Amino acid sequence: MFGLLSHFPAIIFFFLYSSLQSLIDQKKETDVVPLPTEMAGGLLRCLSCLLAYSVLLRIGLCLHETNRAVVTLQPNWPKIYRGETISLICEIQNGGDTKWEYEWTTTSSKKPDKKEYTFKAFIHHSGSYRCKGKNKDQLSSTEWSDALQLTVYQSTPEPVLTVSPLWLNPEDSVTLNCKVEHPSAGWRFYWYKDVPKLKSQTTYIRELLPGLDSGSENDSYIVRGQPHTAAYYCTATRGSPAYNSQKSKRRFVWSRDFNSAASLTVTPDRVQHLFESVSLRCEGKSTQWRVMMFTATDQLSRCYGWGIMNGSTCNIERLLYSDSVYWCESGSGDFSNAVNISVHLYRPESKSSLLALFTAVTTGAFIILLLLVYHFKKSKGPCGDRTPQSQSTNQDAQVNEETQEHVYASPLPGEDCIYESISGCKDNGNDEQAEEYNYATFNSIELKVDKRTDPADPVENSIYYNVNQR
Repeated sequence: MFGLLSHFPAIIFFFLYSSLQSLIDQKKETDVVPLPTEMAGGLLRCLSCLLAYSVLLRIGLCLHETNRAVVTLQPNWPKIYRGETISLICEIQNGGDTKWEYEWTTTSSKKPDKKEYTFKAFIHHSGSYRCKGKNKDQLSSTEWSDALQLTVYQSTPEPVLTVSPLWLNPEDSVTLNCKVEHPSAGWRFYWYKDVPKLKSQTTYIRELLPGLDSGSENDSYIVRGQPHTAAYYCTATRGSPAYNSQKSKRRFVWSRDFNSAASLTVTPDRVQHLFESVSLRCEGKSTQWRVMMFTATDQLSRCYGWGIMNGSTCNIERLLYSDSVYWCESGSGDFSNAVNISVHLYRPESKSSLLALFTAVTTGAFIILLLLVYHFKKSKGPCGDRTPQSQSTNQDAQVNEETQEHVYASPLPGEDCIYESISGCKDNGNDEQAEEYNYATFNSIELKVDKRTDPADPVENSIYYNVNQR
């Protein structure tokens, strides 16, 4: 809007000047009576006023821009994390040497009280900030600045380390990449090598890689001629005082080549195993050893729980973790060669073992089932002497009740029935017959229906089973 007003007098000036010049040119071409002196003077005065107005308007605009307040953040990174040291500054653009007083307004719980407010950022500092300046000499002030939105992130950034290659060939170089969000936002990168220390309280101690005393602005680093198994991690730092990221997760590079200082041998010596016992033996220039395992889910652990350490040998009763890498670490800080062991249900060179295992299991189950059936039939054998309930006396009924034995249940008149149960033999003194029935089985049961003509017969239309002894 102010820009348009600043150009408006110039437009009017150009229009009037063009009109006056056109009149003058017309006078030269014709014999028209010249313009009155008063009119020419009026036009000139009008042009002068417009020119002066344009100049004053320009000066006013400059004065207005000079008194503008702006809030800036230093360092101005895309993300500010909890614990970083930052500054909020209220700047008066083109303020010159004028003495200013500063006033702040904010939606956070901490309000600045001076031109530059330096603090260690925490969550409660998140919010919008505005400021304005007061001129002590002229008793005037600027307008409020535009709002600056500050967001402080709670979590500390964790770099992600990648290594290539994972498995080394002789004299390979290893590339380490340390990735963080917004890597160009003031970060400097450091890479460390882990050295095993069996007597220390920590599993490893770190060793800074060469040439990184002040870090590197580049997020990649090359280790040239890495011959043996090794472990690496990285960190990132920025700002003053220095703000440190978390450590990245440890990453390994493995070598299959034997190292004279430390070596690992596996018994039985093969890559794929069938849920069997395995021995991992460490040898080399040390008297102290530990065997380490790194699983497919990035879990690192020593020979404990999944194995038993006996001197320099880790004995594993049964392999449970598939696709895991094993190696030795010595008390002098050396890594051995690494071995990748996979667990399979069967050996690739003997696929018929799975069929043999299935056949053995099913055969055993079938034999057990036959034994159970035989035992059941033996315990439910026929009686030596059966006495129908219809011919038994009260005394027989009492004996049956006391011995909890059952006999054939007689059908009631007019009903079609089958016999309910057959139970164990009653001791009638005939030992030979009882022994014979103890070993009796049945090979056939015949169903017969006896239809009698007499409707008064109590067992008419009854169903009988003819049991043949084998």
